[in-house]
Amino acid sequence: MVIKEYAHAIIGCGRIAPIHIKALQDNGVSSILLCDIDTRKAKALTPAGDQYFNDYQTIPLDMLDSVSVCTGHDSHIEISKYFLSRGVSVLCEKPLSVPSYEIGDFLKICRRDKSTIFSVVAQHRYDSIVKFVKKLISSGRLGQIVLSDFTLYCNRPNSYYSESSWRGKKESEGGSVLINQAYHLLDLIVFLFGTPQDTHSFLSTHFKKNVIETEETACAFIEYPTHSVTLKATVCSNELWYTRIDIVGTLGMISFSIDEPFRIFEYSKSIEEDVTFFLRKDKKLANKKGDLFYFGHSHELQIRAFIKSVQSRERILLPSIEEIEKTQNLIQKLYL
Repeated sequence: MVIKEYAHAIIGCGRIAPIHIKALQDNGVSSILLCDIDTRKAKALTPAGDQYFNDYQTIPLDMLDSVSVCTGHDSHIEISKYFLSRGVSVLCEKPLSVPSYEIGDFLKICRRDKSTIFSVVAQHRYDSIVKFVKKLISSGRLGQIVLSDFTLYCNRPNSYYSESSWRGKKESEGGSVLINQAYHLLDLIVFLFGTPQDTHSFLSTHFKKNVIETEETACAFIEYPTHSVTLKATVCSNELWYTRIDIVGTLGMISFSIDEPFRIFEYSKSIEEDVTFFLRKDKKLANKKGDLFYFGHSHELQIRAFIKSVQSRERILLPSIEEIEKTQNLIQKLYL
């Protein structure tokens, strides 16, 4: 299926840009424009027959329906404002901004402007395993949630930071493992449990002191009225990427990953029938591979929802402006 006369630009041609390109192509977008201050990067990624630019302000606005903002964290809101104020809808890569930026005024504009759509990439909200677990929680199949643990072990070599000038710097990235790699875990905490009551965090850097200004390891304690959540994440593991989420309730528990493909490690006897039915139903989807196993394939699903919202002008996608604000507020509290 080709979406006729739908044009989308990707601003920033780094690691995540090819994922957006593939997701757009899989959704039949007819025209994909690329933009990067390094013209060679933009040219290398531009599909045949499409155009590339080295300054987003030179892209003819009448060519565009929407854009993806895939630049460094500190420029996300600035670029998003530029396009939204000119009537172009925006899908912004995570996070919305660096922790020190006051997001309130920007989100007020997003709420007030009914002519454009704005959202932040949170593709794991579209994962089938995440939707299944959310239903287990909301339906009461796990009982009252008592305790949850969110874990990320990954490896980012020194070259990962040196190859992009904005990474590992407080001013431009705002943080490292917590705001970048662990962002999706924090977003899922908000998605599954809502706004927390209290937070505590411990951020440290021991092995990359001479490489980054920001944290390489993070531990957080996130408190809700009736249960507690712990989070631990590091970029100094020998594992390229490993996630595990454990959710324990008074009637049952489940442990799973959001890697690609997802895994269910353990579950209680009380939900065996639910899990068996889900796995049987999800078999085809679980075999679908994303380009990078830690990104998964749900960018395609979120971008499809985004395009539908742009075309209908209805804000029917996840996350909503309110949910974006909740996740960003949680991040800001953990960096205080």
